[in-house]
Amino acid sequence: MKTEKQKREAAHWRETFALWSGILGGPILWSLQFGINYALAAHVSRTGKASAVHLISLCFFVLALGFVFLSLQNIRRADPNDPDEIVPPRIRFMGKLGLWTSLLFALVILAQAIPQFIIKPGSD
Repeated sequence: MKTEKQKREAAHWRETFALWSGILGGPILWSLQFGINYALAAHVSRTGKASAVHLISLCFFVLALGFVFLSLQNIRRADPNDPDEIVPPRIRFMGKLGLWTSLLFALVILAQAIPQFIIKPGSD
């Protein structure tokens, strides 16, 4: 059976993990998406079918939006208008930084997907 101190410590680590996930989730997803699309470039150029690249971009864009919503939840948990709770500035700062970082990289993933729809694979 967990003691009260162990429960508070576990909650602290969950909160810290959620905050860092919001900050680093978008950039990590973008780099994975970029690497996977680069690895598929030769295949797409050879076959002329870009459906896999489109699907990967869409999936990673949706996942990046998931980190945006995670950051929004982090911000809502750190409501400064709640008189019963004193919120450390770290939580507010990391929540807002995670929101903007995840949103920026979701838009980067979307911006990289646009030319894939305009430029046909294998064309010069």
